[in-house]
Amino acid sequence: MNKYFFAFIIFFTAPFAQAQEAGTHTVVKSLDTDWQVYSNGQFQSYNPKSDAKPRAIYFSLEANKYHGDFLKCSANGTYSLFINHQLINITSGTTLLNLDSLSAKISSTLQCVIFQREGIQRLTTQIVKPVKAEDEPALMQRKASYFFDFSIIASFFMLAYFIVLIRTLPRLATNYFNVLRLVSLQEREENLAGSRVSSTANILFYVFGSLLAGLMLTVIFYYGSGDASSPMLSVDSKWDGFVQWFKWSTFVLMVFFVKLVLTFLLSSLFNIGEFVPFHFFNFLRMHFFAFGACTLLCLGYFIFKGQNPEFYSYLLYGFAILSFFWVVLIYLKLLNRVPFRFFHLFSYLCVSEIIPMVIIFKILLF
Repeated sequence: MNKYFFAFIIFFTAPFAQAQEAGTHTVVKSLDTDWQVYSNGQFQSYNPKSDAKPRAIYFSLEANKYHGDFLKCSANGTYSLFINHQLINITSGTTLLNLDSLSAKISSTLQCVIFQREGIQRLTTQIVKPVKAEDEPALMQRKASYFFDFSIIASFFMLAYFIVLIRTLPRLATNYFNVLRLVSLQEREENLAGSRVSSTANILFYVFGSLLAGLMLTVIFYYGSGDASSPMLSVDSKWDGFVQWFKWSTFVLMVFFVKLVLTFLLSSLFNIGEFVPFHFFNFLRMHFFAFGACTLLCLGYFIFKGQNPEFYSYLLYGFAILSFFWVVLIYLKLLNRVPFRFFHLFSYLCVSEIIPMVIIFKILLF
């Protein structure tokens, strides 16, 4: 089992070597600071921290100031774009409009409205300039090399970390990375090391899991679009990549420890405290399986030179499906161990698994 996991870690750098920057435009200006919302009978500047999710965003621009440039709009879900009270487009992807054409056909002053019935979701509005043909290869290569350098260094670090774990803690590593034990409803041998969830050995695996998840989330949100896009994730140097990796890894590690504390508290409330190590240990097994599978899928996708950014949205949806599978699996596992009825155990899983899972996916996808 370990040799296969070792193999995919070795080839972990391969996806990044073939990844390419898909964009062919450079950003001239971001229009996000010009957004307005209509509230209480008047237009007000949009404040993303205080305003509720609006259904319409308003902004204006002078098209004759941007000769040869384009208006680029993108958002999660289906949205409608109106310019000077005319419906221009209804789409769920990216809209790219030539400002010179808009100025000639409509007006040099453009009053734009973007409407989403369910509320604005991850909207971006920008003035972009096409990259000249002679400059495009060098620009793309330079931008791609930043993330490539970061991913190579990070992957070798993860490989070294993994080797240290399997050399110093081989039995515990086998237990963590054993998929058969994950799906087995009755384990034949007790994992004594796993019962000490706060031990130093287990914490080393928590850190490894958070770094692996943080690296994969950085890849997903860097190359993805739609649900898997993050306008805030910008990598202009290899050190920016490390900053993003550290942020995502810290977020995942915090989720681990919050999950552990929450499981202890709720297990005491529901009087099943003796099963906390078993519950949390299997949660980490599912985590390693999910992000290990994500790594293999990315590897295969880049080997076949996939270029669709929506692929990364499918990975996030795959995490959601695996999370549902995990809730069913841990219920069946605990059902064979705890002397309680269905409703008692289901209530415990609702507050310890289902509700936190919904909150996390709300943060990541919306």
